Amino acid sequence: MKLKFVNEAEKTKLITPFVTLFGTAIVSIVTFIRGFVFGEWIVIVFACVLIFLTFGFVLEKVIVHFMDVNMAEERRLEEEAAAKEAEEAAAAAALENGGEIPGADETDNDEDNEKS
Repeated sequence: MKLKFVNEAEKTKLITPFVTLFGTAIVSIVTFIRGFVFGEWIVIVFACVLIFLTFGFVLEKVIVHFMDVNMAEERRLEEEAAAKEAEEAAAAAALENGGEIPGADETDNDEDNEKS
């Protein structure tokens, strides 16, 4: 038996149908219990399907947008961390090999020149 993993994109596509089915089910049960005439009941349920379908679609798009923003922010932070680690590794390697960090003399000279 093979297991199929569901990624986040497939999960977010289920938001609209679940919101539509859940909302419409509640409205249809309540209107049926209250004793609406069948013609009115069908119209109310159909209108609720459209309303909840629209609401679910908007909710899905908002959630996907925030997920995209969050993923971009995570990627940016990972890139910054990787760049910082690379700089630290280069500085450590330079200290081991020559005792100086490349580019450190340039900044020291610039500061000395500005003070004079």
